[in-house]
Order: sequence, then structure tokens, then C-alpha cells
Amino acid sequence: SALQHRFKKETGRSISDAVLSYKIDKACFFLRYTKLPCTAIAFKLGYGSQSYFNRQFRKVCGMTPSEYRSVS
Repeated sequence: SALQHRFKKETGRSISDAVLSYKIDKACFFLRYTKLPCTAIAFKLGYGSQSYFNRQFRKVCGMTPSEYRSVS
């Protein structure tokens, strides 16, 4: 669509990549500054399953949410 093309032209990335980046940034915040379980964080951010959240998080951060929490 025109919106997707314009967004890509202006930002250099797709809308879905921008949304993923935003969600993972929020996840990092929750993991670092709250004691919420990873499952609760996944559902709070709109993920339908913990395993999909873990895959997306690992894709962006290179580690699982649990690993991130332990090193933060």
C-alpha cells in the first residue's frame, strides 16, 4: 500500500519491523524494571504465545527473555 511504501522510504524499514522493534524495546523495559513473569509480558505486548514471543525476542536481542533478565 501507499502507507507501507511511504513509511519504508522515510524510515528505511518496514512497518512490521518498526512494530517488532517497539514491542521488544517495551519487553526489555518490563524485564529490567519489573518482576512480571515472561508469560505476562508476552501477553501484555500482544503475543498469543510465550514461544512466539521467545522466538521474536531472540531474533532481535540474540538471547531469550529469561537470559536477558538475568544479565540486566
